[in-house]
Amino acid sequence: MPKRLELHMAFQILISLTIFTAVFMLVLAGPEAFRRSVSHLRERGEASSRKELSELFIADWTPNMVTYVTVLAAVVVLGLMLWLSGSLIVSGLCAAAVGFVPGVVFKYLKEKRLEQFEGQLGDGLELLANAVKSGQTLAQALEVVASQTMPPLAQEFALMVQEYQVGSSLDQVLRNARDRLPSKNLALATAALLVGREKGGNLPETLGRIAESIREIHRLEEKIRTSTAEGRKSARTMAVMPFVLGSMLYVMDPGSFSLLFTDPIGNVILFLSVVLIVVAFLWIRRIVSVPI
Repeated sequence: MPKRLELHMAFQILISLTIFTAVFMLVLAGPEAFRRSVSHLRERGEASSRKELSELFIADWTPNMVTYVTVLAAVVVLGLMLWLSGSLIVSGLCAAAVGFVPGVVFKYLKEKRLEQFEGQLGDGLELLANAVKSGQTLAQALEVVASQTMPPLAQEFALMVQEYQVGSSLDQVLRNARDRLPSKNLALATAALLVGREKGGNLPETLGRIAESIREIHRLEEKIRTSTAEGRKSARTMAVMPFVLGSMLYVMDPGSFSLLFTDPIGNVILFLSVVLIVVAFLWIRRIVSVPI
């Protein structure tokens, strides 16, 4: 018991010193420096959100809206965790973690958008090949694909057409598309188009073969995704179940469960538990991810 009391006192002293140092630096720097720092952080966050929204072609949201929603969510989480745990440290960490949520959401949306793009690319290249075969130029064929397909493929091809119309060369437009999207299939298609424009050859036939190969790759990916669905479901269940059980234990015995938030040893156990859950989840995802 004395050792636990000593650990608790040392923990409180460390927190007090941290708060004192932060307040001292704020007073020393002055409110104007603090305001500039906050303004700089906000500008960086909004610039990042603007870039992500632009890449996702989301016009309904603005960077300011993302910032306001994130701050509001952080305040709500802070108040909720203070009510549940009574620990300012745990509540502050949870509120700070909310700041990473927009990045996680943007990454998830980009992955889903890329999956949808990959699924449409084979048919889009087939349409591109047919347009070139009918006598249209490559620039006109790109416009046909942009007008006759669905997003996100139509959005990306429309952006290529727009870049070409404002003065970029067709080769540069293709390179920009390859660099903009982390798609191996698109990189293969753009490489074939660039080589075909430079060396000549039967471009429609080459595009048709690439389109068929991409469709076959996508079919194999879907088959693997179906085969590993059970493993991914197990990973998600394993990641969520500890929090569900923790909520049930808190309802049944809040006094004992709250020690995880209020006692320093409980904080260490809680931290290690979360780390192990995340490591196990990522490990299972790596096992079920089969590259082609």
